[in-house]
Amino acid sequence: MYNHVAFGSSKSIRPGSVLNVALDLDNYAVYYGLDGEWLIGNPVTSQEGKTLKKGRDYVPAIEFYSRENVASQLKTEANKIAQGTWIGRFSTKDFIYPPPRGYLPYDSTR
Repeated sequence: MYNHVAFGSSKSIRPGSVLNVALDLDNYAVYYGLDGEWLIGNPVTSQEGKTLKKGRDYVPAIEFYSRENVASQLKTEANKIAQGTWIGRFSTKDFIYPPPRGYLPYDSTR
């Protein structure tokens, strides 16, 4: 995803959009989607994900340039949101879309 557009797609990141990420540490791949539609690979079939290198450390990071996205999620005015603020949902109780079949949430103990 770059410049608000998902690679290979006409879908754009807009206020209220949900960025989906599935991390497969068994097959060393990461998959990206937007608003519940997988756009870069398919985590259920383990096809066409972006390859991760074994033995490296990875840190989740994301950057948005629009406060309107967060403001719409929190139902408030954009000028009341600190620049660079976003909402991360790592627990299934907070998910808007369910994890792909066979995947666990980040906070899972299994």
